[in-house]
Amino acid sequence: MTALIGIVASYLVGALPFGLIITRIVKNVDVRQFGSGSTGFTNVYRVAGVGPAAVVALLDVAKGLLASMLIAPLFLSADGVMTIELYRIVCGCIAVLAHIFTVFAGFKGGKGVLTGLGVCIGIMPLEACAAFTLFALVFAATRFISAGSLVAAAALPIILLVEKYFLERDVHAEHLMFSVALALIVFLAHRKNIGRLLRGEENRFQRVKT
Repeated sequence: MTALIGIVASYLVGALPFGLIITRIVKNVDVRQFGSGSTGFTNVYRVAGVGPAAVVALLDVAKGLLASMLIAPLFLSADGVMTIELYRIVCGCIAVLAHIFTVFAGFKGGKGVLTGLGVCIGIMPLEACAAFTLFALVFAATRFISAGSLVAAAALPIILLVEKYFLERDVHAEHLMFSVALALIVFLAHRKNIGRLLRGEENRFQRVKT
């Protein structure tokens, strides 16, 4: 029962639509009515600028950290049916899905990348830094947030496999499963972006008029 409460708590934390809240406070507009219609960092930047977007980014990362690093250890009992590492991952995945399908914004949120980054920072910080570095390089070269996000998500399980089989490091099976699950979630959330990238119609990272 306590494990179930932790999962519900992770959903509620992950579902907090900070992009919607911040743009409402700063610009008195509904961010979903502009740009991509997302409540995530990229669309907040387009609508409200770098300051509000930075605040949203930090808060969205914090949601993943909170679910995996605080909620999970708090609610998993000693006689639980899963290990703490697996439970942290479950709570983290729930937070990411809640960010995408938030009950507080008509089940239309962001793409889950920053909340997923928060989970990764909590459970595998070195690999998270490597994936973020790849994101930054791709974004710098293309100015497409979506392209950077997709490359980083795809690279994460590859990084773990390289560590396990080539560097012979001890890699948790749960971490590998999470990396694959997160990559699938990110790719599904970006399916429209993938289509636009293939057609050469994707929007670059820039402001829009509100």
